[in-house]
Amino acid sequence: MKKDITKLIFIEGDLTIKINNILFFKESIAMLEFYFYLDKWLKYIYDFEVVDFEYYSIEIEED
Repeated sequence: MKKDITKLIFIEGDLTIKINNILFFKESIAMLEFYFYLDKWLKYIYDFEVVDFEYYSIEIEED
């Protein structure tokens, strides 16, 4: 049975960023897409220097 891995891109979760219990960011995001950006950034900062993390999502509108 062939698994349809393309469905993984549609898995969403809530990303919440709080600092000292102050909410800075809260949004529903594509988890797999976010993981790829985060993984690439973490590998870069370990090998080179610390740079800002930037995440740009490909938005898919639902009907």
